[in-house]
Amino acid sequence: SPLVDNPLPPAILTQPTPLFTTVGQNVFLAVVVTGSVPITVQWYHNGAAIGGASNDTLFIPSIAESDSGKYFATATNKAGADTSDTVTITLKPVVSPTAWRQNGGAAISLERRYASAVQDESAIHVSGAGLLTANIPVITKSVGSSDLAASRAVGVNAAVRSDGGSRIYLTGGSIHSDSAGATGLFATGTGTRLTLTNGSVTTTDATSPAIGASNGGSVEITGGSLAASASAAIWIAAQSGSDAAATVSITGGTTVTTGTGVLMSVTSGAKATLTLGGVSLTGNVSADATSTAAISLTNTTSWTGTMNTGAVTLDAGSTWTVSGASLVTVLSGAVISGTAITNIIGNGNTVSYDSALAGNAVLAGKTFTLVSGGTLVPR
Repeated sequence: SPLVDNPLPPAILTQPTPLFTTVGQNVFLAVVVTGSVPITVQWYHNGAAIGGASNDTLFIPSIAESDSGKYFATATNKAGADTSDTVTITLKPVVSPTAWRQNGGAAISLERRYASAVQDESAIHVSGAGLLTANIPVITKSVGSSDLAASRAVGVNAAVRSDGGSRIYLTGGSIHSDSAGATGLFATGTGTRLTLTNGSVTTTDATSPAIGASNGGSVEITGGSLAASASAAIWIAAQSGSDAAATVSITGGTTVTTGTGVLMSVTSGAKATLTLGGVSLTGNVSADATSTAAISLTNTTSWTGTMNTGAVTLDAGSTWTVSGASLVTVLSGAVISGTAITNIIGNGNTVSYDSALAGNAVLAGKTFTLVSGGTLVPR
């Protein structure tokens, strides 16, 4: 060691190394320091000094989520100080053996089983603009979410989750969830797309719709069936700060059942459009005061239900059977014959529309009679 009357300041000769590991592993960070002794070493985590971490090696036993982040060390003696590089410990999630996690890239599977019984883990989760094509999959999700708000806003704990501009194409097969916050299919983020053709989705919990979407995500269902025995069939929410509209389309004779009588619920400031084509469906559509809902009926669709504050569009071959008092923002495609509308079956119910909106100009602020009784009235 140098003479104490001519001390050398500390210098970190070997820097710590970034780590990419999993929860539960024992990990080490280390530095090699030179200089006049005594030298004091102090480790920091996310800018805060770590109590008792005063050796040149930092040992973290059974690392936890809270231990992830940025680390550096300082070395100090009476002649000065030196600071190491800042490195990051990143924890990759532990994925069940039969769960699928894909970030980017493309993959294809045939008749594979996917399952997750871990909290906040999807049986299938594709992100980072990844592409997954799964033919005749069997997908199951059990164990509830730790955060129901996150489940509804971005699909945490969904059986199948697509985000980050990814695309998932499922053909045939089945998707089943039986736990809280375990949506069947969920797409979130602009450019994200999730498609199911001739498959089945079943959910059994009151907080688990068959379909969820948010922040510009798109879900497309063709044929097959959707069944939410205790929830709305479709639930659209939004992550804070996002105003991109989510879209859902159901076509090709798909059957939909819901234990609550709600076909689609839009909440939490979300925007959503539901397109129905060539189907006959029953269920109400609603939006809360912060949200925007729209339903479009195409290709001789028959829809039975109510609209609570949202837009309704019908093509010439489609019909809306009103099952209760409804409030419509814009009504498009109503077939007008004199003072009657012939493609809305009122069943004695009143449908109110916003006469001040330009989209309702063709209605001219008038009152119309509906098939089988009921009226369309301005407000």
